[in-house]
Amino acid sequence: MNPTIASTVITGDLVNSSQLSQSELERASLHLSNAADDIARLQNAPLHFSPHRGDGWQVALTNSSFTLRTVLLFRAVLRGLGTGFDSYMAVATTHEATWPLLNGADLNQITGPAFKASGALLEEIRENKTSAFRWAHSDHGPNHAALTLADGLSFDWTPTQAADISKVLRTSEELTYTSLAKTIGKSRQSVKKSLDGARSRFLLEAIRVSEEESRQ
Repeated sequence: MNPTIASTVITGDLVNSSQLSQSELERASLHLSNAADDIARLQNAPLHFSPHRGDGWQVALTNSSFTLRTVLLFRAVLRGLGTGFDSYMAVATTHEATWPLLNGADLNQITGPAFKASGALLEEIRENKTSAFRWAHSDHGPNHAALTLADGLSFDWTPTQAADISKVLRTSEELTYTSLAKTIGKSRQSVKKSLDGARSRFLLEAIRVSEEESRQ
């Protein structure tokens, strides 16, 4: 791993999970797992998606520059299932020289500063009933600011918007409205309206900048 690139742990809990059926919880977990596989292909390393207690989960990114894409894709695949699907997400980054070996790992069995920080932060997010924010970063600095803005810009995605933008987030290729419309079998006009409504241009530019480090 490039020693100048930090590693990141994301811990999540489904929102209002008590209102979801067992089959809905399983569908949500499956979609998150598949999304983690897509991010793994982009960063060229597994995320080791690890479910917890039915409504919780955790992933580990060996390249933290993919954090913004990951949280947005996770929201997209969940919201694509319906407006009642979403997840709290707490992010913590470590700059430790030794990152634990994760081959075949169940992240529920791994401890360390980033794992503990993301878990504690998730509890803070869930316990703050008066806050509209569902995502947070433990650094409480620029990374937290970017995550908060992304949370706000994507918070009201419709299932259609979420499903469309998820196609874009799953690849590092630059997709045009026309090429995406052909891929998903819609008109260019409807795809443009959907992605513009999802504020995709702003979010994708933020992703491009955040991932620039990994391409250098």
